[in-house]
Amino acid sequence: MKKIMSFVLICILLCTMTCYASARTFHDVSSSDPFYKAVSKLSDIGVIAGKGDGNFNPYDATTRAEFCAFLSRANGYKDNTVSGSVPFKDVPTTYWAVNTIYFCYSKGYISGMGDGTFEPARQITYEEAVKMVVSAAGVGGTSLINAGPYWYSGYIDRADEKGFLNGFTVKIGQPIPRGHVAQIIYNAMEKGYFDSNGTIPTTPPVTATPTSTPTPTSTPTVKPERPASSDGKRIVIDAGHNYQTVDTGAVGNGLKEQDITWEIADKLRVHLQRNGFEVIMTRPKKTDSLGTTVRESLQERVDIANRNNADLFLSIHCNSGGGTGTETYCYQLGGNGEKLAKLVQEMIIEETGLTNRGVKTDNLFVIKNTIMPAILVETAFIDKESDAQLLASQAGQEKLAAAIAKAVCKFKGISYR
Repeated sequence: MKKIMSFVLICILLCTMTCYASARTFHDVSSSDPFYKAVSKLSDIGVIAGKGDGNFNPYDATTRAEFCAFLSRANGYKDNTVSGSVPFKDVPTTYWAVNTIYFCYSKGYISGMGDGTFEPARQITYEEAVKMVVSAAGVGGTSLINAGPYWYSGYIDRADEKGFLNGFTVKIGQPIPRGHVAQIIYNAMEKGYFDSNGTIPTTPPVTATPTSTPTPTSTPTVKPERPASSDGKRIVIDAGHNYQTVDTGAVGNGLKEQDITWEIADKLRVHLQRNGFEVIMTRPKKTDSLGTTVRESLQERVDIANRNNADLFLSIHCNSGGGTGTETYCYQLGGNGEKLAKLVQEMIIEETGLTNRGVKTDNLFVIKNTIMPAILVETAFIDKESDAQLLASQAGQEKLAAAIAKAVCKFKGISYR
């Protein structure tokens, strides 16, 4: 009898451990978090994804494009199986989320900002997310716009009535964090309004156009002020960090990151201009600094790229922390950002012989909020003596610049000269 009881206890313990391990999907989402169940379930069925480093970043804000990606997958969209054009002038055909934005638009979940734009890189607010979920669930028509003192009042009341808001509080005008995004989508799925297989047991949603533009967040995305380039060769080069004041970068082996990134960026400018590219520098002079805070500095770089309707965004950095080698970041896999990052990574390794640390994804501000394919290159480690020798020399900087330029040319399908 004791042996049987011991066996039963062991089985229970193993089952508990197994269930816990399978449910705990991300390092930064614990079983005590109120959105734990939602994040775990949606991750299991492929509706949401982490950042490639084992984290979900549940308290980070969510962009309007990201929300479309989550909402479309919750309603049956499978990656790269649906494509089409959208009537939004700030969503280029090369944008990483164009297909999921198209899916949401074609289903009537979204209608844009009323001025021909969608503002894909702007942080989505609670009320905007609620409106989109209510529309996707098919329980909100145009009459909801006039159902209260504000355009969103009727949508919030309807969402509350249907149980979509269980587990969190709506904060009007505030960006909705990823954890609450998971919660509202999970709530709608749990109530049976839609699922990842595309089954929506209610009438098709009706598009609702707000009578006024929702209040933007404190860091709105700048809209393009220039028409798209005729040849796809308009590039913004961002020399990472500032010459002085804030965000001056890493130091090591007598070098300063803000100086090295500018030298490489300026040499890259020469290579690209020789190959027929229009180049815009976020820091035209080495002594330039952007913004008075780190956030302002990053925002200005993004604004320069978006305002100029650039075709590509290249951010140049030096790494630090005791490692060695080069790595290239894109915001997420599966698009032109990843394609460009792979080409740059391969070419730098070929030209310099640096250790290959691979292509990675991360929630980096300048590659997340630009509306064109964007990458961030961590060229080499400034605090590693062997790497620093390459970074410090004119020849090493030329190798890095030429490698990036060759990769860009290959990405655009032109011969490097």
